Amino acid sequence: MFSKTVVVLLMVVPAISLAQPASPLVLKKSHGAFCHLCEDLIKDGKEAGDVALDVWLDEEIGSRCKDFGVLASECFKELKVAEHDIWEAIDQEIPEDKTCKEAKLC
Repeated sequence: MFSKTVVVLLMVVPAISLAQPASPLVLKKSHGAFCHLCEDLIKDGKEAGDVALDVWLDEEIGSRCKDFGVLASECFKELKVAEHDIWEAIDQEIPEDKTCKEAKLC
């Protein structure tokens, strides 16, 4: 029923679509989608003063990641992985750019 050309096209078109580069949303870490958020968390944490840092950081990560819409769950996951590094940077006055790069968020 189908000609050979149609059959070949049906096989090639999906293969071509799979070979396309991934969306920047998928490659978020290499594009630094959460870089400024990481840096801002550290800056704001240093300015927060005498607070329970672990509770503050947990609340801030949750509320700030909500602003990322479809990437909110990815944001939350990536920042939770880096949470200890962020906490340490705030507590020990480590530069935010260094910490976020080492956590591979920038």
